[in-house]
Amino acid sequence: MPQKVYGIVDCDYKMDDYLYSLTADGIYHLPFFEIENFLLSEELLQIMIETYCLEENSVTVVSNVKQKIYDLFVEQRDSWIAKHVAFDLRDKFDYRGKIKSLKDIEQLKALYNAERKSDDEIDEIAKKYITLHSELVAGKDYSTILRHLDAKGLIAQCRSLFKFGKTVHYEQQVFTLLNSDKGDLLLKKIRYQYLSEIKA
Repeated sequence: MPQKVYGIVDCDYKMDDYLYSLTADGIYHLPFFEIENFLLSEELLQIMIETYCLEENSVTVVSNVKQKIYDLFVEQRDSWIAKHVAFDLRDKFDYRGKIKSLKDIEQLKALYNAERKSDDEIDEIAKKYITLHSELVAGKDYSTILRHLDAKGLIAQCRSLFKFGKTVHYEQQVFTLLNSDKGDLLLKKIRYQYLSEIKA
């Protein structure tokens, strides 16, 4: 019997038991920190550029978008690490401070009272995320970095790189494309890749 799907959410900083438990209520998650990132996944980006880009060299356009994503991930290093540590503290030590606005570990330490965790203890938690970020940067894998990138308004930040005409808007056109015959196979591939738990 087909399963009802009531929602699809992002994974934020954790892909944990809570996210998986939501499937009982028909809510599934994508493995991206932001849902918007999914719309720039390699398969979608490639077909969007090939279909709507006005430049003849679509390979260069795709490469420029990928470089932008990479550069954003490199730039957000300190904030990315701080947010990971804050999520760990929230889960394990009842930290309830603001996470999305964190800029670095020093700001987290200032928010998080010293009587709960010392600066040294926070630094210790941060080590694994410092290592992980370095590994992701060194690996330079577009799909992996896109999955981990925490950037609101990502499509808007890449808009000038797409080289579309003025009347073509990525966000609208990607759904038009997915609703076409051309998008059918791509949708099946995406569903199998990211949402295989959903049974038709």
